[in-house]
Amino acid sequence: MRPHVILNAGVTADGKIATRTGDSAISSKEDLERVHRIRESVDSIMVGIGTVLLDDPRLSIHKIASDAENPIRVVADSRARIPLTARMFNEKGTTIIAVSAKADKERVRKIEERAEIYVCGAERVDLKCLMRKLYRRGVRTLLLEGGGNLNYGMLRSGLVDEVRFAIAPRL
Repeated sequence: MRPHVILNAGVTADGKIATRTGDSAISSKEDLERVHRIRESVDSIMVGIGTVLLDDPRLSIHKIASDAENPIRVVADSRARIPLTARMFNEKGTTIIAVSAKADKERVRKIEERAEIYVCGAERVDLKCLMRKLYRRGVRTLLLEGGGNLNYGMLRSGLVDEVRFAIAPRL
C-alpha cells in the first residue's frame, strides 16, 4: 500500500517547469494560493534535494489563512545534503528526510536532531520503499512538488495517481 500521490507543477507555455533562464518561480499569486489550498487537504508534501538546494522552500501552509496543521514535509535526499539551516526546519510540524544507505552517517546524525530519517535504498532513495514507509506512518495523500528529476522518478516508478498543472503565460 502507498499514499495517493498528486503531482503538482507550474509550467511555462512551452511545457517547461522552469523558464529559459532557469527560474522555477513561474506561478502567479492565484496559483500559489491554489497550491496552498491543496497543501491544506493532504497529509504530506514531498520535494527532492534539488528543490531544497535551489529554492529553500518552507513547505508549509502560509499563503492562505488556515487553521490546518502543516502537512508532513518529505525530502528525497540520497546523500543527506540538506542544509541544517533549511527554512523548513523552522516551521511547525514533522519533517522526514529520506536517504540512501550511502548517506554519510555523521551527517545523518546531525539531521536527526531536526527531522526523522528514513533509509530507503542502497545508492539512491528507493521511491517505492519510501511510499510504503510513509503509508505505514499514516500518510494517505501526498502532494509531489518536485523538480524534473523527482517527478520523473515518481512517474517512471508508477507512483503518481493524479497530475495537476498550472500553465503560466511565460517562456
